[in-house]
Amino acid sequence: LTALRGAPSAVDALADAADDAATARLADVDVHAALARLDDARYFEAPDGVHYLPNRRCENKEAFEELGRALAVCMVDGTAGRYRFAPTFYKYVLGALPSSVRGLLHDLELFDPVAAKRYREIRLIDDVTALGLRFPPTAAAAGGATDAGAPVTNAVRVRYLKASIAHDLYGCRREQLDAVRKGLLRAVPGLKDELRKLRASDLAVLMAGTSYIDGDLVLRRLAFDGGAANADAFKHYVAQLGADELRRLLYLLTTRAWLPDDGGGGTGGGGGGGG
Repeated sequence: LTALRGAPSAVDALADAADDAATARLADVDVHAALARLDDARYFEAPDGVHYLPNRRCENKEAFEELGRALAVCMVDGTAGRYRFAPTFYKYVLGALPSSVRGLLHDLELFDPVAAKRYREIRLIDDVTALGLRFPPTAAAAGGATDAGAPVTNAVRVRYLKASIAHDLYGCRREQLDAVRKGLLRAVPGLKDELRKLRASDLAVLMAGTSYIDGDLVLRRLAFDGGAANADAFKHYVAQLGADELRRLLYLLTTRAWLPDDGGGGTGGGGGGGG
């Protein structure tokens, strides 16, 4: 947890990166209209009902570029927002996607638990050849070759899992994600360099806005399992954290960088951090 305090001051860096010309361009962005698409199934999908990714079937690239510009406005202005993007979204924008089956499965679990369960079963089955599986159309092999459409055997099981999970998370929606990233980077000159300094959890903090939050508010939502020996020390630690640090902590615990809207229940352990 002490590592949270070593995170870069991303808000200040982004504010410095946004020069007057960029601010003028961002003034024309209809933030409300762009963010309203997050609740529109034509543009975004969330199989788990919580974490969103662009709808793979939506061909309106301009809408996703506009969303990228709207997110730039929120990040630069520190505007409060409650975006429930899947961890893959932040990692794609940062160019920091996982490459292992374990990492890919973790992210898929937070987006589509049913699909993740299916892949876990494929990972354990004795003879995968009997399933008649084929590589997805976006699958690439080493050396620039392609596995697309090739049958899956036990010898290439791991390669298939990597390719197929990656396809479900971002390969099938790469054009939409690229459009969001394009809109974001074009909105603020110098932003690309700043993004290299961030982790997925930092980007989630920025996109969640800087609305008021303090340690007391977080502690009111936390529920400790009976007799936790370190509960007092943890409460003391949380009470000293600043707003950005608290949002990173929330992201680590719940994959969301804001407090839940409902007043009941504790924050809990959630699905683990996506950063």
